[in-house]
Amino acid sequence: MRTPLLLILTLIITIFYSCEGNRTKEANHNESDKELLTETKDASSDTSQNPDASVLNETELQNLESLSETWDLKTTIGEGMIWRKEKVDGSDNWTEIVVTNIFGFKHDMDTGEIVQIVPLRKELPIITLAVVKTTKRDDFEADIWYEVKLESIPEKYTEYRTIKSPPELRQEYPSEVIVVYPAVRNCSLLYDIQFEAKDLPENISNDIIKGALDFDGDNLPDAIICSFCCKTRKPTGNCDYICSETYIKLDNKWTMVDSSQPM
Repeated sequence: MRTPLLLILTLIITIFYSCEGNRTKEANHNESDKELLTETKDASSDTSQNPDASVLNETELQNLESLSETWDLKTTIGEGMIWRKEKVDGSDNWTEIVVTNIFGFKHDMDTGEIVQIVPLRKELPIITLAVVKTTKRDDFEADIWYEVKLESIPEKYTEYRTIKSPPELRQEYPSEVIVVYPAVRNCSLLYDIQFEAKDLPENISNDIIKGALDFDGDNLPDAIICSFCCKTRKPTGNCDYICSETYIKLDNKWTMVDSSQPM
């Protein structure tokens, strides 16, 4: 009788511990699932807090790429003059330096928009400035244009303070400039280059080019401002009237985007 009872007791104990072991494994498994679920939720929570920033950063980068490396026929190629203000005439002690007499803007811009300043002197660096104010002008009725005021040139650009003006200009006005909007990252001014006729618009010769801009680094002009005698299309010298034309090259085709002549 003892042997069957011992066998039965042993079987009961084995079943009991087996069930306990399974419950323990199940509990541990459930706990692991809870931890994994918690980690997943935390990760999802972190992602949900940052997607806007990630999207914004990506968008900003895309906008920057689009803004700074491309140009089209709506790109404004204006002109202006650097004006160094001083308290005492002839002291060369400049209190403020600005870009003035800006023209060529046929479309309005918002305050804070960035324009590119390209001096017509290689000693001066190309810089960017913010728009402070624009004023719509219709002095000539159908010919609507915008007067543009920019922020002052920061003091860190010391070259603008120290450079001497050429003999034909007063010291307050050291250089004319080209104003580009929107700014183009790789923009550079092409100096003292005699271009081949195939690289220029028709009826444009090297001797009437006032400024030539390279936007893509190939050392060939992508935008040109020309100035010439209205009657002869010859270089400005002893002209009664001076005319100007502005061209932009896109897809290897030149288009005149602006022109001016005396009224």
